[in-house]
This record gives sequence, structure tokens and C-alpha cells, in this order.
Amino acid sequence: MSTLRSLQGTSVEVPAAYSREKAIMFAKGKGTPVPETKATDMLYILFMKIGAIKELPSNERMKESYLNDFWLDLYYNNHLCPGDIPFHIVIKSFTTSMVQGVIDRKGNNQAAICQAFNRWVVRSDVRNRLYQLRDEMYPEGKPKQITEQATQESITDYSDEELLEKIEQIKPMAGIKMADEMIKRLEKENKRRINKLEGKDSESN
Repeated sequence: MSTLRSLQGTSVEVPAAYSREKAIMFAKGKGTPVPETKATDMLYILFMKIGAIKELPSNERMKESYLNDFWLDLYYNNHLCPGDIPFHIVIKSFTTSMVQGVIDRKGNNQAAICQAFNRWVVRSDVRNRLYQLRDEMYPEGKPKQITEQATQESITDYSDEELLEKIEQIKPMAGIKMADEMIKRLEKENKRRINKLEGKDSESN
């Protein structure tokens, strides 16, 4: 049992194939989320490939605790990271970019790597590539809110609350052509409703 597990009691091991959203739903109410060994192995490889092994504790239990905590900060609790892309896809792409020098970082500690990750993961070209990789690996996992609900009929059927919720759900995918088109249509419908409401208000006044 790792230091993190022993200190925080009941833990829930999250598979590396889970996305952030799925991981959060999976761990909710069950205990402290921790990455499965496959995920921590990927993080270890990241440190190894960028020459940051010295940042890791020499004690095996402390090393596991360190990588578990790093996973929480870099991925699980990071709202800049897309919620619907599996961890293993994100971390492998990030590691490759780090090794190839595509990303600048100011050191090898957790903070420097997390900051480099955040600058990388919000880029539109990176998002496009991550979704492309996900769709190639998991074609059944393409976002239903775009592929199945992108009709004018379904948009007009949304309640005001559902409409705003859909806009917020798709915004993280901005930069992808299909997502941008859907956001535009949703926002157009929202503006139409606001104008209609304001028109009724002006008539009553």
C-alpha cells in the first residue's frame, strides 16, 4: 500500500483508459481517486524521457505517492484538460511533445511540468490531434452531443437550461470544425430566445 493510500484511507484505482469525466464519475463517493499502476508507469516514463528522474523520491512507496499526487494535479483535478479523452492518449502525446522539444518548460519539477502541460493542452492544434487520436482508437466514443444532436429540430427542443448546458459541454472542444459549427448554432438559438424574451417584455411594458 502506498503512502498516499495509507494516509487517505479508502482509495479508488482509476484505469488509465478512463477520461477525466469518466474517472470523476467512477470515483465519486467511493474514496480517494488514485491512478492504476499502468498510469503511474506512464508518468514515470515521462520523467525518465525528459531527464527528470532525480525529481522522484528514491523510496519506492514515496515515489508511488509522488506520482499519484502528480496525476491528480496534472490530470484528474485539471479543468484545462479535456474531460472526454482517455488519460493514456493525453499523457503519451504530451510525453512525445516534451521529448521532441515542441513544448518549453522552466525546470523538471511538478510545477514546471504542469505549467508546460497547461500551455500545451489548450492549443487548438493539440486539441484537434487529441480528439483525432481518440476517435481513431475509440470510434464509438465520438461525442453524441455533436453527432446525434446536431439538428435544428433537437436544438429547438432543448429547454433554456439544457441549451446553456450543451454550450458549456462543447466549448472545451472549440477549434474543431464540427464543434465550432455546433457552438455557433447553439449560441444562435440562445440569442434568438433572448431577443424573443426581450421583445415580449417590451410589449408588456
